[in-house]
Amino acid sequence: MRTAIVDGTTIRWEPPPAGSVENLSSALELLLGGDSLAGTLARVLATATPSGRIRFEAVTDTAGNRAEDALLLAWKWRLLIPVRSLKSHEWDDRVLMIQPGEVYEMPNVIRFLVEDALASGRWEPDPAIARLFRIMKEPHSDRMPAVVRRMRQRSNGYKISGDRIVEICRELDVADRMDAMIGGLKGSGVMSPFMASRARMAHERSPIYEMNPSLFID
Repeated sequence: MRTAIVDGTTIRWEPPPAGSVENLSSALELLLGGDSLAGTLARVLATATPSGRIRFEAVTDTAGNRAEDALLLAWKWRLLIPVRSLKSHEWDDRVLMIQPGEVYEMPNVIRFLVEDALASGRWEPDPAIARLFRIMKEPHSDRMPAVVRRMRQRSNGYKISGDRIVEICRELDVADRMDAMIGGLKGSGVMSPFMASRARMAHERSPIYEMNPSLFID
């Protein structure tokens, strides 16, 4: 049984049947465009997935002299997020330190993606998103993959405004749970408030969110 906290609520689930790191490596090669670090990163993510966290020492045990490159790549794709932050929990406020004692956490949606990829060898956001939101007891869990796909389509540089998300939820007839929906999208790791874009936020008069780039694959 695995657990996670999403928007202040603890969720519990049984992971899919155990797969292989080789399967995950194949899935990551597709996501990362054939990057040679896919195999190394697969071992790191497989180690982190059960608890949702991994210490620097465990990364070095797993990745050896490629630990720094693996962490940089995982951070770039928001597969792992540094726990260390300046003030808030938002991604753009986190500080990546590659040194002993540091801890890195895995966004919840990435845990589900990795679980599925270990079993299937494919990186498929839609079923992982649906499974996560179903476990979160979201009444519209079956529509959440469509919500996220449309958010991807209307984002710009992985950024999307709150107003755009509201429009999408209305179009897909899930606007009755707007506040819970926004909270779930943040808590699941689909997106995070983008605090660095205060000027754009003031211009659009709407919060700006950074979407997880690891979901941008068909």
